[in-house]
Amino acid sequence: MRILCIANVTPWPPRSGITLRILRLLERVGAVHEVTLGCHTWDAADREAVDTLTRRGIRTVGGAVRPASLRSHAWKGIRAGLQGIPPETAQYQAPELHALIRAGDYDVLHIEESILAPYAQSIPSGRRIPRLLTLHNVHFVQEARLARIEPTVSGWARRRFNGAWMRAYEPRMAASFDRVIAVTEDDRRALLDRAPALRIDVVPNGVDTHAIQPLPMHDGPPALLFVGSMFYRPCIDAAVWLVREILPLLRRTHPALEVLLVGKGPTAEVRALAGAGVHVVGEVEDLAPYYARATLALAPLRAGGGSRLKILEAMAFGRAVVSTTIGAEGLDVTDGTHIAIADDAEGFAARVDSLLGDASTREAMVRAARTQVEQRYDWDDLGARLLAIYAECASATTERPRV
Repeated sequence: MRILCIANVTPWPPRSGITLRILRLLERVGAVHEVTLGCHTWDAADREAVDTLTRRGIRTVGGAVRPASLRSHAWKGIRAGLQGIPPETAQYQAPELHALIRAGDYDVLHIEESILAPYAQSIPSGRRIPRLLTLHNVHFVQEARLARIEPTVSGWARRRFNGAWMRAYEPRMAASFDRVIAVTEDDRRALLDRAPALRIDVVPNGVDTHAIQPLPMHDGPPALLFVGSMFYRPCIDAAVWLVREILPLLRRTHPALEVLLVGKGPTAEVRALAGAGVHVVGEVEDLAPYYARATLALAPLRAGGGSRLKILEAMAFGRAVVSTTIGAEGLDVTDGTHIAIADDAEGFAARVDSLLGDASTREAMVRAARTQVEQRYDWDDLGARLLAIYAECASATTERPRV
């Protein structure tokens, strides 16, 4: 079977959640079927990554996407709006990827993210090619949450506008695909509430439990690790909340406590947090040394969607995790057994303080969490689930209407 996957990102190097998911699943699909990846290239590093992925055995075709001028972006947005498509999607189009789809040299078209759904309109006329859509986030849910933490009125208004449009568009657009994949059961339910007839599978995010093994506990001063994309508003908000509101509470009983903020593209707002035991590290090639240094891993997120691969990664590395409810959303974990959950600064600090002071409870949580990721979230098992969906798609004969 020939699979064509279309993505907004070039999944190399695989350091963010979405790049890890796309690459790890494509590797497993590519071991069974012929895979072509069409992906947006936003800069020179992405263009180099296209060659790297092809050399690694995944045929990859890049489609150049350039930041548009305000005038051209506005015009594209207006045209999209007149077609009933959210203006946000207008920037996510590359001629090279439309040409790749029009060539029709594949048996299943798999589009990653609802903002790329218009690409399906380039399927050759008269061809019956099964269409599969993955929603890494349900955008109308994500936008509503992001609006709550936007620091400016203009940002709040933009999020509310996009969310309202996507609430109408996303379920309708998803109905034009043969199958839809959600990353969490919560996202599946949110879509079904709007469109009960959708056929939605859940293929969660995962972790490579063979490559990642538990690390011994560091015997130095205690340290807390937060890993995320430090240019992404929910991660910016989480880092600021952690350092400004949670850390002062913890320093009352742990004056030497350190915080490690690790992740790509820290904004000025995040960089300003550095100092007094707070280390803004930025992007790193290997996270293992930072997990080795950490006593606990944190996910203090108050907005966002989908599920956090970094929580699964921390569990695989053998680090107990303290998270908010939103941070742990979509994961099959139990508070107090696999993870500790709290949603206000005082409660979050109390859960961290308790685990820092109770090694036996921390170690029991580490063991339970490691077992859970091995049994529920290994990429090999999730890849097998995706392969089964492809097989069902390829054997289906019922045509669905397009957007």
